[in-house]
Amino acid sequence: MTILKAYLFISILTQSVIAQVYSTVFGLVSDAQNIPVKAVNISVSIPDYGTITNDNGLFELQLPANVNLTLTFSCVGYVSKEISLRIQPGEKKELNVALETFVDELQEVEIIEKSDRSAVFVPLNMKDFKALPNVSGNIESLLKTFPGVASGNELSSSYSVRGGNFDENLIYVNDIEVYRPFLIRSGQQEGLSFVNPDMVSSIRFSAGGFDASYGDKMSSVLDIKY
Repeated sequence: MTILKAYLFISILTQSVIAQVYSTVFGLVSDAQNIPVKAVNISVSIPDYGTITNDNGLFELQLPANVNLTLTFSCVGYVSKEISLRIQPGEKKELNVALETFVDELQEVEIIEKSDRSAVFVPLNMKDFKALPNVSGNIESLLKTFPGVASGNELSSSYSVRGGNFDENLIYVNDIEVYRPFLIRSGQQEGLSFVNPDMVSSIRFSAGGFDASYGDKMSSVLDIKY
């Protein structure tokens, strides 16, 4: 019986000492519209103390008394807030905190369009032309292997691009536009080509997207250098 009384006395004394050493902070965390904010992290300036708000934005935290403390309230999407306090032993302090919504203002962005018009031209390899079996033997037969390029007759040197007319194809020779390079009429030496593949140094072909410096044609550009 004496041992039981001693145990009860020690328990009551211990609880009294704890109540005097610690204090309680509780309250509500809300936003600017007074809506409770859940999952707010509450950290303390001393280690091993902290908590988070529940689904209703409420929190309760036991802290050492007579100690200068700083509570930091932080949550994703809100501006962090720090509150300094010092609580008396056994005190229960209500602390309601309002967090401001975090607004990240982006800096002005300037977008400058830079396009390389040379990328729309495809160089023609003369080795591929010589290795390509064709009936006519002209350079235009190599053009007909490109997407969007078609011809009504494999013996003809004329071609159409993306459904355009045969006369909508622009041809440059050494930066000089050649008007109507195919002067032959249908059925009369139609397979002849004015391009001499043995004398050509480079050939570039574009089936669209070329700039205005290449004239007013709509379908394609064939740029030949001797």
